[in-house]
Amino acid sequence: DSSTPILLSARRRVFYPDTQKAIAWGNADQSVRVISNDGKVFAAFDVPEDDEITCADISHSGSIFVTGGNSQVVKIWFVSGWEKRNAEPSFRLYRKLYGHTHSISSLLANEEYGLLISGGLDGKCIVWDLTRGYFVTSLNPPLGPITAVAINPNNCEIITASFAENQSTLRLWNVNGKLPASRTMNHTVLSMAIS
Repeated sequence: DSSTPILLSARRRVFYPDTQKAIAWGNADQSVRVISNDGKVFAAFDVPEDDEITCADISHSGSIFVTGGNSQVVKIWFVSGWEKRNAEPSFRLYRKLYGHTHSISSLLANEEYGLLISGGLDGKCIVWDLTRGYFVTSLNPPLGPITAVAINPNNCEIITASFAENQSTLRLWNVNGKLPASRTMNHTVLSMAIS
């Protein structure tokens, strides 16, 4: 029956270093919630109706939360109070970053290098200064919607995945935005991790 709603579970990103709590977004009411592993809600805030969150990340310290959505805006939030066992974390919007012309599809916050990387369905991959909230560089060429981003913790190399013409292209960028390597494959890459 087409009138029966399809219930989708929230997308989650676990807090670091406190793995007892997680941030859940993509809820039916468009709220962002801090929840415990057993489902207890510690805190919640509403997202404007015109900005469905499509991706998010949290820094390893748990003090910076970043979101991207259909509004084409990357948002940096400061988080406090999460480290106390039963405390209610609070979120304060720090910066709105503009540069994408379509929905944000992938985000990565890296405190070690002070970088925020955003990828969008517009094919843009933008590197931002995480702590100041400023544009650093744009990784070119855009050859299709960005599906995933990652950063090498050993040398700050950035890897992007994009999808066009039924192929994914992985690109390796150095810290200066130069493209030393790329590889095309016949399947879709939706997430990446570097160890």
